Amino acid sequence: MKVAFIGNFYGQPRGHSYLVRELLNAAQGDGHEVMMYRAGKNVIAEEFPIPEILDSEDGNTIPKDKFVAWLDKHTPDYCIFTEYCQWWEEDHDKIEICKKRGIKTIGWLAWEKINWDKLEHYKNYWKLLCTSGFQTKLMRNAGCYNT
Repeated sequence: MKVAFIGNFYGQPRGHSYLVRELLNAAQGDGHEVMMYRAGKNVIAEEFPIPEILDSEDGNTIPKDKFVAWLDKHTPDYCIFTEYCQWWEEDHDKIEICKKRGIKTIGWLAWEKINWDKLEHYKNYWKLLCTSGFQTKLMRNAGCYNT
């Protein structure tokens, strides 16, 4: 399977980078083709593995046209997003773009940045990874059963 990580500033000693590192190692360890398209061209610290395919954009977001072209070129089966649309908004919805192409989307949301006004957006993910049973329960109580 082709597993793509779509995210921000991978390779810094921050929580989302450690989460992605562990998921990336698990996917590679199971023999999946791993790729990444990230916002931010920061240097990747030595403690973080570099995926087989790595593309980066300047700034905080990946433009829609470049994201669509990247998906068409690499045809991932799954796209894993970390903290998508939690720190800044975008003029397009990458989850919807993936869904229209039949790509399954998996998301991880930073607990401190969950915005209950975006609940319908969270429901668009194929699956959401929750940090704790408490977060899972809250999401399900709010009607988000893809956790």
